[in-house]
Amino acid sequence: MESSISKLRLDYLNTFNFLVKYKSFSETARILNKTQGTISMHIKELEHAFGGTNHKQLLIDRNSKNFQLTPEGFLLYSATQKIEEIINNVSKKIDESIGKKQKIIEIQSSSIPGEYILPAYILKYNSKHTNVMIEALISNSQEALRRMRESKSTFCAIGGWFGEFEADYDVKVIGKDTIVIIGREKHPIFDKLKKKGINCSRDDMINELKEYHWIFRESGSATLDWFMKHFPRSQEIQIGLKFHNNSSILHALENSDALTALSSFVVPSTVKNWALKVIKHKTLPIIERNLYLIKRKGIKLQDFEQKFWDLFNL
Repeated sequence: MESSISKLRLDYLNTFNFLVKYKSFSETARILNKTQGTISMHIKELEHAFGGTNHKQLLIDRNSKNFQLTPEGFLLYSATQKIEEIINNVSKKIDESIGKKQKIIEIQSSSIPGEYILPAYILKYNSKHTNVMIEALISNSQEALRRMRESKSTFCAIGGWFGEFEADYDVKVIGKDTIVIIGREKHPIFDKLKKKGINCSRDDMINELKEYHWIFRESGSATLDWFMKHFPRSQEIQIGLKFHNNSSILHALENSDALTALSSFVVPSTVKNWALKVIKHKTLPIIERNLYLIKRKGIKLQDFEQKFWDLFNL
């Protein structure tokens, strides 16, 4: 009779191997966490695959009081050992092949660490690890934290915590930042402050600032969140617009009397390229913050990930 070998399944062979090893249907069922009925079905399917329905006892001598293979059963068992060895060798070779191929490190990041801190470290890392690709996915701090929770991203670079507990993460400080107030170069506030001179108090200063509309990044931006928490009387500030990127804010400032508060990392290019200016005054508070690279606490890193993490031993 023609064999039904096309119906053969590896899990049936695995069951057969365990059955030969433990010589017991009940013990095999326990080890494999299956029912005895399932174990019996697997063996019957094997017998059917190799010998058809006319050979119900092809592999196991069911007339024997003790567990005993038939000659055909010994042939199959010998073959399954070779199959298992072949599969293990192929699996090992595949693992080795994958190891030589490009690996990926995915980092969720807010804009400031993602654009101003991470690039230098990524370039330094890639100069030594050419088979590793690093993907930095830029959003804002709140969104980066959410994406890290919901994805398989290993790392996250942020400028604020947004209700997350620092104790839940392994944390490295990767930079320091100062938030500064910016307006267009010929903004009227500069003439007003010049006229007030040294007699300008903090309240006078804030009263002047709150007369103008402000433009910020969208809700979820750590820069906005940190500024509003630490700037005096921030609740009095008139927020006119919110944008999803810094360049949109800068365009708007260049053509209006609006003000903004941005990271000092953007200042060098901002002042030069956009005809903008930082508003400085001795009464203004210095608003500083840390920038962080984090990972879930206790997560075991692969060797190539650990080497990236170790770059930030500041």
